[in-house]
Amino acid sequence: MGKLFVRRTPPFINTKEHEIISHILKKYFSTFVEENLTIKSLIDDVYNIAKKNGMSKSNNLTATDYISSMHIDVNEILKWCISGKSLSEVSFDKNNEPYGLPIALADLVLKIVEFCGKYNIDLESAIETRLEFLKKSIDNA
Repeated sequence: MGKLFVRRTPPFINTKEHEIISHILKKYFSTFVEENLTIKSLIDDVYNIAKKNGMSKSNNLTATDYISSMHIDVNEILKWCISGKSLSEVSFDKNNEPYGLPIALADLVLKIVEFCGKYNIDLESAIETRLEFLKKSIDNA
């Protein structure tokens, strides 16, 4: 069994922000297919909530601050995968805060989405463009 690690939440994330993240996850990811929500609407909503609630102190973060925070999450995801623990299980600590690989992935996705909102990045178009390229690459292989 792998070594237990402690998830270190970046200093600009607090309990209230985790509650906001949980709300966003429930709202979007549990109904994403049913409601045909777009990536663009997710980005807009997450970024607006972040600005309104001061989540991640969005207005003061630079692009490198965001990327650094994403890097922390990627390292946590890697540690989780190496640990040998379940990749799909979500558990809760004594404060009822969820943890596990799905939560670490959700944190990363939300940071990416917030970053796209702040810097006006059309992630939906970028994903479509990338997928078109990959399909052409497969067809030409």
